[in-house]
Amino acid sequence: MYIDFNQISRDIRNLPDVLSVDEKQRVSQYRRDKQKFQYLISRTILRLLLASYLEVSPKSILFSYSKRGKPEVLIDGHKKIFFNIAHTRDLTIFAFSEKYDLGVDVEYICKTKNYDQIAKQFFSKNEQRLLFSLQEEKRVDLFFEMWVVKEAYLKGTGSGIVDLNKIEVVYKKSSILLYDNITGKHISDWSFFIISPVKHFTACVALKCNEKLVPCT
Repeated sequence: MYIDFNQISRDIRNLPDVLSVDEKQRVSQYRRDKQKFQYLISRTILRLLLASYLEVSPKSILFSYSKRGKPEVLIDGHKKIFFNIAHTRDLTIFAFSEKYDLGVDVEYICKTKNYDQIAKQFFSKNEQRLLFSLQEEKRVDLFFEMWVVKEAYLKGTGSGIVDLNKIEVVYKKSSILLYDNITGKHISDWSFFIISPVKHFTACVALKCNEKLVPCT
């Protein structure tokens, strides 16, 4: 599921009051009204969706965070659910799973970004070779696709962006595979799904599962 903030009203008078004290304090810490609005809407919708699945009150949901910031729901006798969130520009994307851990990332495909230098810093030699073999337009698209695959996986595992160059994206027929550059082994227990929620954006859902599944968007 995703939110395109360009498509929703900024009238929050009827928005349910479900945020925690900490979340409300964070809203007040944002300097720009746009950031306050996007955080408020995103967290409210997240709580409503989780509450609907878990059959609890939205306000009763407690979140915990890993050392690197991965969110989880603290469960007390309720069904477990895995979730992850990504945000860029005016788009927020949510991913949920009943059975499998996951991560999600979304990026705006920016043609002017200095992606060549970024690739040289964070991409393997094989990835760079593939990337720079393409024409400019396809190169930009592939750069952002590879980037969201890496980030989605690292968010799913609770790692950080510092580990981007430790994993390598490999395309095999119609599948996206990931290799660990440290061990030289295929990361076989994760699957990757590329989606385009709206024009000029690309996203990836990384799912800790090697079954053939189709994500719902």
